Amino acid sequence: MAMNTSMRPARGLDDTAERPARDRAGFTVIEVIVAVLILTIGVLALAGTAAVVTKQMAWGNRQTVASTIAQARFDSLSSVQCATLAANGATTTGTTTFRNGQVTETWQVTDGNDVKNIEDKVFVHGLKDTLVYTSLIPCRDN
Repeated sequence: MAMNTSMRPARGLDDTAERPARDRAGFTVIEVIVAVLILTIGVLALAGTAAVVTKQMAWGNRQTVASTIAQARFDSLSSVQCATLAANGATTTGTTTFRNGQVTETWQVTDGNDVKNIEDKVFVHGLKDTLVYTSLIPCRDN
């Protein structure tokens, strides 16, 4: 019996010298961590943007309520004859609340040269400032 005298390293001790280098498919742990970090930042940015958009939509809704109330006041006062609105330099005022006290409207009509000046202040709960709307009613009933 012939003995094989070639010297081969034991399996597992030095395999790299004998095997050709292969391309590895997939991602390294570092690449996965960086990708997750970038995705996390993106999702957090979207969540922050969603909060801002929600706040702006609520503000827009309150602004719409206030401008609708002011426009209704302007329309109702324009149907009244000028002689009865702030006659002879007097000032006509009024205050009304809407939506269970969530909205307060204060309006004032002052006499002008052939016009009536209307200032309508609307405070909506949830807004920092009172919204002020102004309009002029031309007097044609003289």
